[in-house]
Amino acid sequence: AVVASGPLTSEALTDHIRQITGEEYFYFYDAAAPIISAESIDQGKVYRSSRYDRGEADYVNCPLSQAEYEHFWRELTHAETA
Repeated sequence: AVVASGPLTSEALTDHIRQITGEEYFYFYDAAAPIISAESIDQGKVYRSSRYDRGEADYVNCPLSQAEYEHFWRELTHAETA
């Protein structure tokens, strides 16, 4: 099962999930952050930021509309290799 409640999950929900699953710790996977060629990015549409507003602005963020994201996800999940 996948429970994707996000990074701001309340302590109450965390405790409830622990009770249901019997697991003490949970894991976060950022699977929709592929490594791509810098030349393939339209620099006019992206912005740099740090991870969780800490440290240097090392991450290139590519904002997408819902339709663009759904297309990206469909292509990523149906690719021969990813």
